[in-house]
Amino acid sequence: MSWYYYELEQNGGDLKVKKGISCGGKVVPLDLFGAGVEWEAAWPAILAKNSHADRLGKVSASGTNCSVSFDPAFTVLGATTPYYADPSHALPTVGEQASGDTPGWEDWDDDGQPGISFNVSGFATGTRYSIQRVFNDWTNGNYSPGATAIKLNAVTQQDESVLGATSDIIKTLSVPDTDESLQFTQFARLGADQVQGDDAALCATVRELAPTLTPEANQ
Repeated sequence: MSWYYYELEQNGGDLKVKKGISCGGKVVPLDLFGAGVEWEAAWPAILAKNSHADRLGKVSASGTNCSVSFDPAFTVLGATTPYYADPSHALPTVGEQASGDTPGWEDWDDDGQPGISFNVSGFATGTRYSIQRVFNDWTNGNYSPGATAIKLNAVTQQDESVLGATSDIIKTLSVPDTDESLQFTQFARLGADQVQGDDAALCATVRELAPTLTPEANQ
């Protein structure tokens, strides 16, 4: 799962993200043979280096309800942004470290390893050092007036360049679940008293409240 904070501007049927920040994520295993993955040490860099500001969307009437969709967006983990947010640019290999104006992998968690250190637990354990580019397409979110949360269909695709690992099994462990019912996004409105502080504080609030405000996405 991943967390985001959006401030939206609506003009008729058009939506625009005035402020859009990425607040990190984690992988939760669904069964005994799954793997949990955490990369919390890289969350501050993910927040600082990825912005969804100016992402566009649409909202329209759908019977007695409303429908909302967003244009696709990319989030890059562990490499020069916004260069690698362009899918026409191949993700860097271990020999392509960023230097000056030359894009490449970056050490986003300051641990001396390339890219981001993804710490794996469960059926297999270890650490994978890699770059990821995540594509999100959120569509067809239907909601009724007064709804506390909006659920949108989500198409999520991920490119990855593995730069190293502590074991061979960790190098090839990224296998997303094929159950489309598990791929969705939920939006919930925050109150004015909950939108306080800098971006790091906003993300902390989002992560804290997500299990209550968007419980289906946190199962």
